[in-house]
Amino acid sequence: MKAAGEIVIISVYGENFTDDRAHAYFSSLGWNVDTRDGDFHIADFGIVKRYTRKEVEKWGGRITETPLGYFCSIAYA
Repeated sequence: MKAAGEIVIISVYGENFTDDRAHAYFSSLGWNVDTRDGDFHIADFGIVKRYTRKEVEKWGGRITETPLGYFCSIAYA
């Protein structure tokens, strides 16, 4: 990500992206979802992970909460 620029913004799903919301969202895209170990396994796509605020804080960037997760802005000097 450092090669992409001096500032990287990462958007992730958080605690508010509940299993019910995730299944409704992914189903609306026509994707079959299997929930295992807190992650969402989507056939022909991969694994979508949910992150806690504490996990995002470890990245050391500025955090902005969204309705379903977080934006984390990380500056590289």
